[in-house]
Amino acid sequence: MPQTPFRYAEDVHEFAESEASMSVMKKWISDCCTFHQHASPKRNSNPTRLIKLGRYEDDGARLYSPKHPVVFTALSYRWGLGKQSGTTKDNVTKRYQELNTSDFPKTLQDAIHITRRLGLEYIWIDRVCIIQDDKEDWANEASLMAGIYASAYVVLSATATEDCENGFLHKRQKPLLIRYAQHGQRSQKVYARRIESHLCHRMKPRTDYILHGRGWCMQERFLARRIIHFLPDEILFECQARRECECGAASNEDGDEFSQHGGSPEYGGYSNFARMQAAKSMEERELTINWARIVDRYSRMKLTYGKDSLPALSGIAACVQHLDPGKYIAGLWEKDIAIQLGWFIYPKDDLTRRWEDPKDINILGPTFSWSSHAISPVRYAYYHTARSFCALESFNIELATSNPYGQVRDATICLSGWSVSRYDMITLFRTPVVGFYDPCVYFDFGLQFEFDRHKKSLPRDKMIEELENTIGWESVMCFGLYEYHNPIMNTDQVDALLVQPSKTEVGKYVRIGVVLNLKKSWFKKTAVARTINLV
Repeated sequence: MPQTPFRYAEDVHEFAESEASMSVMKKWISDCCTFHQHASPKRNSNPTRLIKLGRYEDDGARLYSPKHPVVFTALSYRWGLGKQSGTTKDNVTKRYQELNTSDFPKTLQDAIHITRRLGLEYIWIDRVCIIQDDKEDWANEASLMAGIYASAYVVLSATATEDCENGFLHKRQKPLLIRYAQHGQRSQKVYARRIESHLCHRMKPRTDYILHGRGWCMQERFLARRIIHFLPDEILFECQARRECECGAASNEDGDEFSQHGGSPEYGGYSNFARMQAAKSMEERELTINWARIVDRYSRMKLTYGKDSLPALSGIAACVQHLDPGKYIAGLWEKDIAIQLGWFIYPKDDLTRRWEDPKDINILGPTFSWSSHAISPVRYAYYHTARSFCALESFNIELATSNPYGQVRDATICLSGWSVSRYDMITLFRTPVVGFYDPCVYFDFGLQFEFDRHKKSLPRDKMIEELENTIGWESVMCFGLYEYHNPIMNTDQVDALLVQPSKTEVGKYVRIGVVLNLKKSWFKKTAVARTINLV
C-alpha cells in the first residue's frame, strides 16, 4: 500500500455515548485504577449530598447523604444563563424523597446519563448538591471541594459547552472520504477528520475551550484524579500520569497546551500544584514560587462574581496547607509574605476584568491581596534568591464564612521595615540611572511608568508630570519589600510597595502599586524605619 500524507488514527464514533465510546472510557479508567499510583485518593471525602440514581433511565433519583464512602462521578461545567434547577431551602427536603432530573438543563442530564452508562449510582453536581440560597452551606461545601474532586471516581467535564442548557453529547461530524492514487497503482480510500483538541500536522491544538478560562473549573480540573473532557470532535481522558483520546494521537504526544502537564512554564499551573501536592515538605522559597505561578495562572481565569475570587481557589489552597506555609491571609501565605506582596499588573499583557458582573467594583477586599483586584492578569518577578526587606509583625483576618480559605470580610497586615517619601522618589525618577535598569512603576489599575532611557517613552519630565497627575502623589509612600542581586547589572536592588493613607480607616494604608528595580544603595541611604498597617 502506498504511503499517505495522513497519520493513522483510531475510529471516532458518531456519538460519545455509543457502546464503542463507552468501552473506551471504561478501559481508560480501569487502566488508571490498575496501574497508576494516584489511583486511590489520599483521603476519601464524601460530599454532604450526592444524587443517587437508579440503574435505568426511567428509574427515579433523589438526594442522598452518604454515611460511608461511595463511588461517585462529579461534573465540571459552566452554569451559564439558562435555567439551573438548583436546590434551595424550600425544596431540599422534598428532593431527598424524589428528584425530577427530566427538568434539569441538558448538560446535567447528559452527565447523569454517562454516570449510569459507566455503571455508577452516584453523581455530585454543585448546583443540585449545594443549597444555593444558604450562604453557610455554600461556604462549607466550598471548603470540601478539594476532597470532593480528588475523591471522585472520574470527573466529567463539559469542556466546550458555554451554557448548561446546551449539553455535551452531540452528534459528531462524519469523517471525510478522500480517494487518492499514485501512478500505476490502485486508488486508495482514506477517511480523515479534523481534530482540534491536540497537535495535528501544521496546526496547534485548540486551547480556548470555555472551561479552560473559568476560575471554578481550573480548580476542578487540577484536583481531579482523572477527568474525561467531552469535546466537539472526540472525548479526551487526562489523569495525573497519562493522556488518551479516541483517535489515539494524544498518547503519542509529549504534552501540549491542552494538557494539564503542558503550557508555558512561566505561567505554571498544574505542574506546580502537582509538585506541591505530592511533596512531604518544601523549602519556603520554592513553595512561594510554586504558589505564585498558580496565582499567575488563576488570575487569567474568569469569574461571574468577584466574591468567588478566593472560594474558587480554596480547594487548591487547602491541598497546600500540609507544607506548613503558615496562615492563609486572603490569597497569600504567612511565611515569605514579603515576596508574595510583590505581585503586579503588567499593562502590556492583555488586561481584562476577572469578574463579569458589572455591579461588582474593581477592588473587593484587602488592597494588599491580588485576589481583591478585578484587573488581571497578575505577575510576579520570581526572584529565587530574594531576601525579605520587611517583617510581618501581626495580622488580623475576619472571614465572611466558615471556610478558612474563602471569602474575607476584612483583613489587616502590620509590616515593619523601611520607607521612602514621595519627594525622594520624584528626585530619583528625575535622575537617569547609569545602566539598563531604571525604576519601573506599576499601578494596580493597570498603568505603568518605565523610566528607562533605552526604551521609547515620554520624556522623563513629561512622564513625571503625568505620574503626579494620575494619582494623589503628595500622599504616596514607598515601602521596601525585598532585596535581590541583579546579575546582569552586578548590583543589589529593592522592590517596593506604593501605598497611600486609607480614606476610610485612620492610621492605615492601602496599596496602589509597586516600584521595581530600585538600587539598594540608594534605598538604604534614603529610607527611614517605619511600621505600617495595610488594609
